[in-house]
Amino acid sequence: MAQRRKIEVSNTNFDGNKPEVNVSFQNAANEVTKLYHQAMNSQHVAFDAGRRHSLEKAFEWLSSKAHDGKSVTSSEFMAYLQHMSSMIHRQIVIKNLVKICLVLKIRI
Repeated sequence: MAQRRKIEVSNTNFDGNKPEVNVSFQNAANEVTKLYHQAMNSQHVAFDAGRRHSLEKAFEWLSSKAHDGKSVTSSEFMAYLQHMSSMIHRQIVIKNLVKICLVLKIRI
């Protein structure tokens, strides 16, 4: 992760604003930076959870095939992964269309 830079407040007044305004702006900027870092950390956590879930689903599928006494070729496994990927893509597209309809107040 990149190093955070600390903004130092000087008493020099370059733009004619009061020092209190500069301090308020600095505090707001620091809070926005914290929010950004929290969002990035949440994104990494969500990505890792999604990866873990997809690996579990693939393992379950492979285990069910092994339980049935069937061997799985690499092409069958790739076909399964492509099928799951297209299903996820369709779900995302549908969710986004529903959101758009809600925003535009379109009945579905």
